[in-house]
Amino acid sequence: MPLALGAKAPPDFLKLLAHDVRWRLLWLLARSDHHGKELARLLELPQNLVSYHLQQLIRHGLVRERTSSADERVHYYSVNLEQVSQAYWRTGEQLHPLLHWGNHAAAGIKAADTGSFGLRSDRLVRVLVLCTHNSARSQLAEGWLRQLSHGRVRPVSAGSQPQAVHPLAVRAGALLGLDISHQRSRSLEEVLAEEAGQPFAYVITVCDRMREQCPAFPSATQVLHWSIPDPLEVAGSEEERLAVFLTVAQELRQRVQAFLLLVTAQEHQPEAASS
Repeated sequence: MPLALGAKAPPDFLKLLAHDVRWRLLWLLARSDHHGKELARLLELPQNLVSYHLQQLIRHGLVRERTSSADERVHYYSVNLEQVSQAYWRTGEQLHPLLHWGNHAAAGIKAADTGSFGLRSDRLVRVLVLCTHNSARSQLAEGWLRQLSHGRVRPVSAGSQPQAVHPLAVRAGALLGLDISHQRSRSLEEVLAEEAGQPFAYVITVCDRMREQCPAFPSATQVLHWSIPDPLEVAGSEEERLAVFLTVAQELRQRVQAFLLLVTAQEHQPEAASS
């Protein structure tokens, strides 16, 4: 007796992503956080149309919305990679149980150590991470980039108003197996002077304020934004504040892991390999 065909309708996840605008939105947000006007400009579409499709993605948990800490009128959007990953593999399993085993690849963005992510050993990827005070978020991101890439990435962090590395950032990192106690806070001017003549492949802003005053970089540099809440702005006991720093450190680890997977994919494209 033949297997019944079309027993189930296509999963909502596939129908959601099949729309051109929603797919392009996810593609953009998988690489950098953006606010609504930016997305409308990048897609060359009316903002009300972009907003409609953003709300569809938010309603299904695939995109997060966060109010900018620099301007409450601005809302940043970011992709929920974990939710997208889970929905993707659930969809595959509905097609055939064997596809469930592909789920081990999704663990790449959550594993504590994924080797060197397949990054090319003949080229060092230079990354600049920017934040206002260069005391917590950018320091943690720098540390994760260095540790998780196993030396294949050369990260540098800086700030527009640098302060000392926050002790709770050091503690949070240590609890997750990351040592940033040796790192120091530096100004953007200092870093650019030291790195003169050595272009960065990527510049990542992890602070809304820094993102909105980020200087221009050469066109060959890819500028990305991660809208991460500032743990320094949270009040409470030291243990309560440490919990916030831990949450930020964990999110940055996931962001760095996802970033390294993207860089690896780009490096192994035919045009990248021949360059």
